[in-house]
Formats: sequence, structure tokens, C-alpha cells
Amino acid sequence: MKNLILIALLLLAGTAQAKFVTCKDQIESITILADGTARIWPSRYEEIELLPTHPEYYKNLGILYSAMNTGKTVVYTSDNGETYSNKCRDANETLFPLFSILRVY
Repeated sequence: MKNLILIALLLLAGTAQAKFVTCKDQIESITILADGTARIWPSRYEEIELLPTHPEYYKNLGILYSAMNTGKTVVYTSDNGETYSNKCRDANETLFPLFSILRVY
């Protein structure tokens, strides 16, 4: 009985972490705020936030700026603000923190 409950809890915990999503989009614009926070507006999806405390802040900002100027598509990992959804857009949240950039093409 304990094993069955443990397995059910593990399965539930595994589905609750679906908020980290991989999205791909072109970058329309980038704005740097006074506190160093970068706001990135993709073409189709929600606004992305890149905090100055991110370990690869300058590298990611450079990649995004270059992709914006050349019109390339960026594949990135972000938090969509939902617990059970794996969609890149969300009607409730409009600011997603950027975790990593996976590819530019």
C-alpha cells in the first residue's frame, strides 16, 4: 500500500513541474530598464524577462540582440507561469523569466 501511494505521489510531482517550456520565436525588440533588467518581446509569444543576476546575462543579451538584428529564430527555455501547462503563451502571466538559450537559426 505504501509503495502504491509513493508511486502515485511521484507521478503527480513529475507532472507538476511542467511549467518550464521550450519555445522558439523571433525577437521583435529588447528594452533595458534602469535596474538592468532586460525585457524581450518575441514576435508571437509572451514577454520575456532577463534579470541582471542571471549567470549568463551578458552572453544571453548579446545572443538575443544579434538574433533580433539578423531576424533569426531563437529557441529558448522559459517559465510559462503555469503549473500544469506546457504552452509558450499564457493569458494570466505576461512576463516569463528566461532560463537559457538553446539555439539560434
